[in-house]
Order: sequence, then structure tokens, then C-alpha cells
Amino acid sequence: MLANSDVYACTSENEVVRSANGNGRDNSPLGLIGVSEQNVVMENGIINCSFIRQLSVEGEDSFFDLSSPNMYTAILAWGGSVQNGVLGRHTDREASASEIDFTENSAVVSGSNPLAKIHGCFMVLAWLGFASIGITTARFFKKSLPGEICGKPSWFAIHRFCMASVVVLFVLATIFIFIHAQRYIAPSEGSIKFTHAILGTLVVVLGLVNVIMALFRPHPGEPKRPIFNWAHWGVGTSAYLIGAITILLGTSNRESQGNDRLLDSVPEFVFWVVVGGVFFHLVIWLILTIIDLSKKKVEQSQDIQLPNKSGSDPTSGSTRALADPGATEEPAIKRVVYGIYFIVVAVIVIVVVVGIGVGV
Repeated sequence: MLANSDVYACTSENEVVRSANGNGRDNSPLGLIGVSEQNVVMENGIINCSFIRQLSVEGEDSFFDLSSPNMYTAILAWGGSVQNGVLGRHTDREASASEIDFTENSAVVSGSNPLAKIHGCFMVLAWLGFASIGITTARFFKKSLPGEICGKPSWFAIHRFCMASVVVLFVLATIFIFIHAQRYIAPSEGSIKFTHAILGTLVVVLGLVNVIMALFRPHPGEPKRPIFNWAHWGVGTSAYLIGAITILLGTSNRESQGNDRLLDSVPEFVFWVVVGGVFFHLVIWLILTIIDLSKKKVEQSQDIQLPNKSGSDPTSGSTRALADPGATEEPAIKRVVYGIYFIVVAVIVIVVVVGIGVGV
């Protein structure tokens, strides 16, 4: 909100328009006084604007006196242009970190957006971190992780902890970003921003649906259990992949995007770290799938039926019964891959979170 503000708008009509915000939302046009040497040019969707403003105008209370030692907060906002002399709604804004003296020649630094930082960091922790570990553990390591944790199989305890953390993080992240933005992004604000918002909403919905399904899942052995297994896998995997795409959009920071950027001060390498993280995850899944298929092929080759002359259980004559009992255990390489995967995911998450936290 721009309550009690002296507003100067550089418009796409190549002019400077002056107005005032009385209660923060209602914009009232004012005469353009005390302003000279206007230069407003719009090229490729970007407005370049400069003008000279007098420090004060005698008898004009709405014309803020910028003479020293008066100090004010500088606010930069962008959004809808002028319609019938009234500014449209401005949905993006930045403010100086502190009040400034306009008579001094100094750089103005915007304040940080802690809630936007928290939103981005929480979503990265949720989807690139906990979701990656939780999904991969359940998909590939049910037989590779021995023992129990809190009375549950190790793989299930890890999966449940990770996915519960995902839910807590994305719910908090959603709350924080709505508190920060105080609105839902409109299509006019940019295709990347709007797509990020739509996909982010879809991810949250899918995540909550998956939680509800998990809470009411059929017990093992029940007729509807296979249906739940496929639905849980499909919804969860879809949420994960869409979440990764949404994070890619959120960290995209190319100059060609103009104002259509969500984190416009985040280092560009952060985007490529996220790309590398997604690619790494897919490669690990491919490697683990190949390992599992190879193991299954070996087991099938050992299960060659032998003639049964005793008339007893036919399985007593198979070569699997003669094979080394340890031959069907999970390959040790899987645990090595799991360890490497865990470490690399942790490093990727730390780098991206630090990049967002420092860069926004």
C-alpha cells in the first residue's frame, strides 16, 4: 500500500503522471507541477524514464518537501498503466531499506523480502530435498534398508518422515507467500509468474490429496490395496515432477525476461543447479531401475525347473532351492548409490537455499 504518498508514474504513453494515494488504495490525479525535463521512452516492453523534480513548491502541501533534513521512504511499483487519468493496480513493488535524504547523491538499496525468501527456501527443502529422498527410498529401497525405526521398517519410517516434512514445509510456504503478496498473481503480470502460481497451486492440491489418500489407505492384502498403490504413486510422482518444474520457473532469472521474474536478484547459477539436481535425480532413478532389472533377471535364470521324481512339492526340484541363499539379497551397490544420492541431494539443496537467501 502507498498510503500518504506523492506518486510519479512513468507510463507507456511516454509521459509522467502525478497523483496521490490518500488511504493507500484510492489514487487521485494531481497536476504535474514542479517537474521538468521529462524523458520517457518505452522500448521492447521496458520503460526508461527520467525527470527533474523541485525540492518543494510553496503552498502545495501534497508536494512533499524533499529539502534536507526531511527524509522519506522511496517506493518503486510497477503494474497497470494510466486509464482515464487514474493509475491501474500495481502488484509488484520494492521499497528502500530505510528512509533517505533525497538531496544526497547515493545509491538506494531495496529492503529484503523475508517471506519471499522463506517461501522459496521451504519449497526447495520440501521438493528437491525431502520429497526426493522420500520417493526414492520407497521406490527402490524397501528391501535394501535393514532393521526398524520406531517399530516400523526402516524404509517406511524414512519415507513417512520425509513426506510429512514435505507437507509441513509446503503448507507453511504457501501461507508465507500469500501473506507477502496479499493476492493471487494475474496473467497480466507475466507468463512465467502466472504459470509458477498455477503450477504451485496444483502441487499443493496434489500434495494434500496424496496425504488424505495415505491416511485412509487400505491394509495390505485388501482388494483395493493395488488401486491405492498406483494412485499414491501416480499422484505423488506427478506432484514431485510439477514441483521441480515450478522451482525451475521460480529460480529462472534471465535478463530477457524483463520484469517477468520471481527472484530477480538470485544468481543465475542457482537455476542451473536446480536443472542439474533434476537431471541427477532422473539419472539415479535410471541406474537403480537397471540394477533392479538385472537382479530380477539373475533370479529368473536361477529358477530353472528340474525333473521331480519324488512326487513331492515341485518347487523342491528348482535350482533356486540349490542356489546360495545370499544370491537373492539386494546388491551392495544399491546402498552405495543411496549414500551418494543422499549426499548430492543435500549439497544441491544447501546451494540453492543459500543462493535464494543471499540473492533475494
